[in-house]
Amino acid sequence: VEWPKLQELDLSNNQLTGPLPDNFFNHANDLRVVDLSKNAFSGMLPVPGWENEQLEFLALDENKLDGKIPSEMVRLKQLAHLD
Repeated sequence: VEWPKLQELDLSNNQLTGPLPDNFFNHANDLRVVDLSKNAFSGMLPVPGWENEQLEFLALDENKLDGKIPSEMVRLKQLAHLD
């Protein structure tokens, strides 16, 4: 699925489960806000897909994610909020 013009994605508080797909962040280059909080996502954060330099807000709190934060996230130059 490609979302070339999508700027905000709020899937918070939806009881979503399972791992985040490796290509989850690859097809939305204009995303500025991503809120995936208060779900039951599990596993590690995907490594590919952190090329979006527009992302300002990323909320992943209250999930079951584990592992390290991918070093590729340093590319998120506009990121002001990480939860």
